[in-house]
Amino acid sequence: MKKAASAVAALVFAAVIGFGAGTASAFTPTLTGNAVCLDNGFWQVTWTITSSTPGNTWQVNSPDGYTPAGQQSSDNPFVRVATYPVAETSATETIDVTWFNSVGTVG
Repeated sequence: MKKAASAVAALVFAAVIGFGAGTASAFTPTLTGNAVCLDNGFWQVTWTITSSTPGNTWQVNSPDGYTPAGQQSSDNPFVRVATYPVAETSATETIDVTWFNSVGTVG
């Protein structure tokens, strides 16, 4: 019998305020998790990080396993799939993200 799996996304890194050329901008990632039960006694969460600020470059610093690796346009999401044993009834993901723009690193 499969246990119901719940995924809880915890977002510790909520916002970074960047200052450049006399203006301020807010950079905020959104972390979501989609959980599914597997037939092998495990369950899986597909974690997706999207940006509220298109048109910049960003990267996920941690945890490892997000694709694509390295920097990419903030118009595109980062995705990571994690598998958990059925005995774990929840999952938490904490991320660290850095944004870059024409001025440099902003967060």
